[in-house]
Amino acid sequence: MAEKDDTPPRQILWELARIKRFPAVIDGTVVLAGDEHDRIEIQFDFRTDQLLDGVPDAPILDVEPIRLIYQTLDAVGRRAPWVHSGRADFPRDLPHLNPTADDDPAWLCLARSGVQAIYDRTGIEGVLLRLSDWLADAKIGALSDDGWDPVPLGFSKNWAFGYLDAKALQTHAESLPQGGYAFLSAHVRIGNGQDVLLRADTPIIDTADETKRKAAKHEMLNGPPPGSPFGAAIPVIFCWPEQSRIDHVPRFNRWRDMKSLKVGLQEAGLWGAAEEAAVTVGLYFGDSSPKVRVPDKLPNDRRAFVLVVGLWRPSPLDPTIAGLAENETARSLELRAFYLERGSSVDDCWAIGTTVRDLIGLAPATADTLSAVSGEKPLPSPLIIGAGALGSAFLNYASRGGTRAIRVIDEDYFLPHNVARHQADLFYVRERKSEIARDLVQLRSEDASVAARSEDVLLLSTETLDAEIKAAEVVIDLTAEPQVRSRLSHRRWSARPIVRSEVFHKGRLGVTFITETGAPQTLACLYHQLIALHHQEPVIRAWLEYEQSRTFKDEELLVGFGCRSLTTRMPAYKVDAHASTAFAFAKSRLGETSEPAVLLHEIDEHGLTKETRVIEPEPVHAFKNVADLRNWRVVVVQSALDAMHSQREQNSPSETGGYLYGVIDEATSDIYVLYASPEPPGSKAGPSRIDLARSGRTGQERAFIRRTFNRIGVVGTWHSHPNSSATASETDRQTLDRFVDQDAQRGLPTLMAITGVSADRFYVLEPDDALD
Repeated sequence: MAEKDDTPPRQILWELARIKRFPAVIDGTVVLAGDEHDRIEIQFDFRTDQLLDGVPDAPILDVEPIRLIYQTLDAVGRRAPWVHSGRADFPRDLPHLNPTADDDPAWLCLARSGVQAIYDRTGIEGVLLRLSDWLADAKIGALSDDGWDPVPLGFSKNWAFGYLDAKALQTHAESLPQGGYAFLSAHVRIGNGQDVLLRADTPIIDTADETKRKAAKHEMLNGPPPGSPFGAAIPVIFCWPEQSRIDHVPRFNRWRDMKSLKVGLQEAGLWGAAEEAAVTVGLYFGDSSPKVRVPDKLPNDRRAFVLVVGLWRPSPLDPTIAGLAENETARSLELRAFYLERGSSVDDCWAIGTTVRDLIGLAPATADTLSAVSGEKPLPSPLIIGAGALGSAFLNYASRGGTRAIRVIDEDYFLPHNVARHQADLFYVRERKSEIARDLVQLRSEDASVAARSEDVLLLSTETLDAEIKAAEVVIDLTAEPQVRSRLSHRRWSARPIVRSEVFHKGRLGVTFITETGAPQTLACLYHQLIALHHQEPVIRAWLEYEQSRTFKDEELLVGFGCRSLTTRMPAYKVDAHASTAFAFAKSRLGETSEPAVLLHEIDEHGLTKETRVIEPEPVHAFKNVADLRNWRVVVVQSALDAMHSQREQNSPSETGGYLYGVIDEATSDIYVLYASPEPPGSKAGPSRIDLARSGRTGQERAFIRRTFNRIGVVGTWHSHPNSSATASETDRQTLDRFVDQDAQRGLPTLMAITGVSADRFYVLEPDDALD
């Protein structure tokens, strides 16, 4: 008969080989064993840092016995082992020990989030390296040099979970440095298997305030408001020692049952406060008995209360932990919560038979928590105009990233077809999009607020819209309306950063503009500057050519993407691709620079990003002289001015001139000049006069008109004064007379620019207007 093969499985042999090879593991001490729970255990002696040899009264020996415990045979090589000390007298008062029973080996907490991530990345060698560092820090008492880490929770299947506002508790204790106790209330929800979830993030009840005391008693007697998923209300006792009592001992890892809890409270100097608080809570919120009586029985016919204990530590809790007080003194209070439950017939809340369960304090989904988890600063409080597909995506990102205050303007309704792209669902059909925005934000952040205005932004009064802009830190326009782009370009608004994001070309091109309200480079100006880049940006050329070739009977709203079009076909993931890129661009720019910028985000027909580029538009000059311009503002790109200057110098001493191409925005009284043509063929020029031939006769003009598909046209003329100032002469007036009547028939003003020796000057004439 063949003998039984006792050779360990391959993964154990590999693990043993790696352990034996680690420098700090002493040769010949590695032993493979099992335990009474069928777990795999590897034991060895581990040499601690030799440079620290001979540290007086060191809690760590020069050679420490170590036990690595794997849950099962299959866990070896896949799951990180538990790292225990191999000596019975290992000091239990060190920080960074996992809670265990007194007769179990000390369990080392090598990393706050566990060592599995280390094991996944670097194997058992990484765990042993972390162990070496841990023992070295413990040897010289430096385990808390980077801040006090909370005492780890024990591994239990009997946890309770609850929302706790740790910051509020720490801040309250700091305000009362003499120590003491306080009360809160918690609503309980008990699920399948007696799982317990509590809401205990309520304001602290001031028992000296009769109104607050009566309100709390009413809450505990009457339960939660209708519709709440939580049931009975129970009291919460919070106690903490005087601030001068600094505790270096991680006491919480020994508190496992009522007996050890009472002993621990006594050792921490808190038993008197806890006992007095229990009597007081019984007097105020139960009956006159000196025992705690919770009026409402829990669904499982038990009585319960929550005990929250604070201990002052020698240093603030690690600053990487979210949800705690910013103040270092307050942050030095470590908190631990317990859910204590007993039979309904037991009056003594400290009875030995009372069940003690660790209560894991969940940070509520507040703006601070969401910002901390996101790992970045929230978007500055925005005014979002348009809460459709793009708008709801922006609201989603902003609220999940910790933005606390949001304003929304949108008059539109949510219709069934909107479900294809909007963040909302069928529940909201026929509701106002602005009000849906409020609901969606408040479903994601407990303290976020949305000021919703269900009105058409184009019809809001100037005073109302300016008040909305003033109330925000940034304005974000996510409508598909070109008229909104124009209205937000008016120079009357309070100065705020402004973002507009649009989607064109059947979803292939996303464009995001960033500038400032009231600045010369308005949203409208940036839009027209973008069109003028047709000749050097293939993606813009493709978009314009596509729109030029389509009709309004096609499947897409030509001027941009918006849910106002019932027939616009685009999946939500393409909207999200553009929205997430635009949001990231806005976040990266806001607060860092006031310079205008344009983001182009191109995706292919599958929704995959092809290219993302930031365009820094060329600078502009704004001319605002009221006497010359009749309250119009003329915004001219630098290249147009350069062309005028160059032509003046080349043709001196004769005058020269040409035509100005751009856009006239009557709603904002702005004229955008994007191109200055050269002198057209057939013009007659002399030292003091020029008669311009018709426009559109130069090759440059024809190319400009062709590549912009007539979106940018003639808005005026320019000419030079090669040896004098830019002041208009009588001859200039006669030249203008030819254009005023023509422009008046089109309902447009007449623009004339003069470039002189040392300056440029622009004039605007209305019908029957005259130059001074």
